[in-house]
Amino acid sequence: MDQLLVVTCNRDRWQFLLQCKSIGKFLSPCKVTIIINQYPAVEWQEWFDNHCRIHLLKHEVCVLTYEDFLSDFSFVFLSRGIDGWVTQQILKLAFALKTEQDYLVLDSKNWFIRSCNLNDFPERTRKASDHNPNFNPIHQDCCQRWSLNTATPYRPAITPYHVNPDTVKRLFKDFGGIDNFMSWFVKFKNPSEFIVYDLFAQCIGRESFTGKTANSPCRNFYYAHTTVAVEHKSTELNLVEFEACLQDTNIKMITASIAFMRDAAVRQAVEQLLPLN
Repeated sequence: MDQLLVVTCNRDRWQFLLQCKSIGKFLSPCKVTIIINQYPAVEWQEWFDNHCRIHLLKHEVCVLTYEDFLSDFSFVFLSRGIDGWVTQQILKLAFALKTEQDYLVLDSKNWFIRSCNLNDFPERTRKASDHNPNFNPIHQDCCQRWSLNTATPYRPAITPYHVNPDTVKRLFKDFGGIDNFMSWFVKFKNPSEFIVYDLFAQCIGRESFTGKTANSPCRNFYYAHTTVAVEHKSTELNLVEFEACLQDTNIKMITASIAFMRDAAVRQAVEQLLPLN
């Protein structure tokens, strides 16, 4: 796989800038598609050109906006007061309409800290113990819709996440089009594009990117893969433990909690610890 997708917005600028630095320093050359979840997107594009593009020169970069999807779904519907957290989920799937290649989805808060390529991040395992009760309504609805057992497990709905575009296209077709899918998707208080994708993939017997993975706890950190990526789960950052994770030579990506990003002092400390300069 050599295609990366990031959906970002104004709120994510600091995280995204660090991500771009990490992509430029550690990730092998690949296709990097960025979708701006912001309208209008002109100011964001100017900021990107002035601060971020220089870090991505060795990659094939494509920047998309809402306008690039006008022919695929209803722009008026998408912009009608839907929360940005929901629209970014829709855009992560809608990108499948623009590509024939599998892609790895990242959030802006995912940062590379070791030399790697996209194939270094295998798909997670499915475990019922990983189920988030906030997603129970959409999980149950999907199981009923596709005649799956209501105990059907799904992979953790967090990035990095592998997506096969053909599976997404079949998903939209199952709903009778992307607009019908969106109308259904936004009715849930806590929707999850990845849970819907995973359950549908199981329904049609499609398995992509299977690989040996494992989950294990580490204090207030959570290993998303077998010593490959680590996600910070606490609302407070323990800089000693954070630095210890950075020192672990097996960890290639770290994911930071949005909660502590709002503190300027913490952001500065994180920048000093990350190996991006």
